[in-house]
Amino acid sequence: MSLLAIDTATQFMSIALHDGDRLLAECTQLAGRTHNAQLAPLIARTLQQTGQKPGDLTALAVAAGPGSYTGLRIGLAVAKGLAAARVLPIVPVSTLETLVVAVPHYRESPNMIVALPAGRKRIIYAEYAPLGSGWIECQPARIDEWPAVLAAYPQPMLFTGEISAEGLGMIQANPEHRIAPAPLRLRRTGHLAEIAWGRLREKGAQRFPADRVKPIYLQGP
Repeated sequence: MSLLAIDTATQFMSIALHDGDRLLAECTQLAGRTHNAQLAPLIARTLQQTGQKPGDLTALAVAAGPGSYTGLRIGLAVAKGLAAARVLPIVPVSTLETLVVAVPHYRESPNMIVALPAGRKRIIYAEYAPLGSGWIECQPARIDEWPAVLAAYPQPMLFTGEISAEGLGMIQANPEHRIAPAPLRLRRTGHLAEIAWGRLREKGAQRFPADRVKPIYLQGP
């Protein structure tokens, strides 16, 4: 039993292989605009290195968005191609959720802004608040530019996600803001796979037919 997780939502590309108990393999790299050329060979190498074949897969998971229009379509197309041959389920997972679960919070953690690039100096972002041992979304994802986002949040905030050098500089201009360490800001499919396995156990594979998975796109200014 193995689940293959795929994330091509932005310029970073990540895949992971997870058997439900263990993360067997994971690779995250900057792909730029070459997802289409790099994704299939990366999957083939990962399966070979772990001694598995496409026929050994029992489920797939994919970053469903928000993110790049082209990137999301590439990842979803590859996942659906692998699923079609054996009628495997595909679990869609929010790109932002994959980032959120990587960041621990403490008793006095401020609310958190999770960000992704949206092109033309804009970002996709959402606000999360600490709840129990995790986070809960309190403002849904939307699109704006960093100056407008930071003007709306003058209070202490924690920031994570795929943040440009320019964005990091703007955040650091407010000494009360905190930025998650770089390894936690990297979107990893190991986390995506963990989320997907949890949903498969809770709801069953029949709740995730491959033909119903659609990418999540956001419209913004």
